[in-house]
Amino acid sequence: MRSPTPNSKTVRAMEAEYFTSLGAEIERLVGDGKRRLLLTSSGPGEGKSTLTAGLGRALARSGRTSVVVVDIDHLRPTQHRLFSVDNHRGLGEFLRDIRTFDLRREDPQQFGLGDWLELLQIQARSGHLRVTEDGDAFVITLRKGAVVSISDESATEDRKLASLLVGQGQLTAAQRESALRLHEESHRPVGDVLLRLGFAELEEIHLLLRAQATERLRRILTMRHPTCTFQESADGYVSGHSGASVVNGDAAGIDAYVGQRIRDYFKRPYLASKVTGYLKDTELPNLKLLNSGAIPYDLIDRTSNGPFTCLLNQLTKTFDVVLIDSPPVAVASPAETIAQMVDGTLLVVKSDGYDAQIIQRAKTMLERRGAHLLGVVLNQVDLRQADPVLHYYYAYSAYRH
Repeated sequence: MRSPTPNSKTVRAMEAEYFTSLGAEIERLVGDGKRRLLLTSSGPGEGKSTLTAGLGRALARSGRTSVVVVDIDHLRPTQHRLFSVDNHRGLGEFLRDIRTFDLRREDPQQFGLGDWLELLQIQARSGHLRVTEDGDAFVITLRKGAVVSISDESATEDRKLASLLVGQGQLTAAQRESALRLHEESHRPVGDVLLRLGFAELEEIHLLLRAQATERLRRILTMRHPTCTFQESADGYVSGHSGASVVNGDAAGIDAYVGQRIRDYFKRPYLASKVTGYLKDTELPNLKLLNSGAIPYDLIDRTSNGPFTCLLNQLTKTFDVVLIDSPPVAVASPAETIAQMVDGTLLVVKSDGYDAQIIQRAKTMLERRGAHLLGVVLNQVDLRQADPVLHYYYAYSAYRH
């Protein structure tokens, strides 16, 4: 005998069971460290945004999890309507404000070194950040936001690169004098000069520069109230200060080795407080929304991509789960770009929606860009035709690597 068609009350109960079950699976993923999740689809109309909002509510209602939903679809923003809030002052406004903010026009005493480094990284600035306190002065050189060297303006001669190499027996006194003379004439970093003259090996110089940077970072960390001033330079004119530079493109190595330590140690109260001002409250105290906003943006473009990465890192520190509602996978979609920044991606598929080849193509596009595809959520099953005795009305299958 055929089961009767469920009434509206039964359908709502089924929907609640749907999100509760899916929420439990997401909590398991969160327990495995997958806290930043991107939800996308192979095309429009598959219920991705509604599912993201419902999942956010289900996670928040458990009382165990704090959640933020981020809408990154500026062409078809939806989350603000699903949560009944306005779409003003959202992600677009944040990206604009953070890109155009100029610390040099503000009172420097309001901002710490962490704020300076965070904003210079977000804005991909190049130049010299001078940090001073009680007679000590250090210069952090940045190229497109990456730390490429830390120099000590008060360093004695025996603590400088060429003299350290002499002390280790890797350079003669005569070679040092020749290198320093050419350094003064050409204004090229000492490390570059030593390498070009064949007086030192690349690895020797890199090891010493990293050791120097680490020691100088330690001394900067002991400063209680440093004063910061920034002098901007064109990318092509950024060189090492006082000869303590990166040689032959080792900027990425220094930034990974030292720059991240700087950002980990120093607090960034400005960015933390700035992000909070763009979040919208919802009906649940532990569920917040960052709506898309009224100002257009392009997360594929680097000028927005960098600031969004820092925003995502800040949200991850504040919330247990970050759910990102992304446009469908397509040539001009940010889905594949953002998928590289998150811990995992869920592909939402409508039960009677797109052809399997289109869905497979979206999956392939994501994986080609390095996305960690966690699974597929089968959505928009017609609950009115479903047997109310059944307990599961969605399919969730993981693609493990």
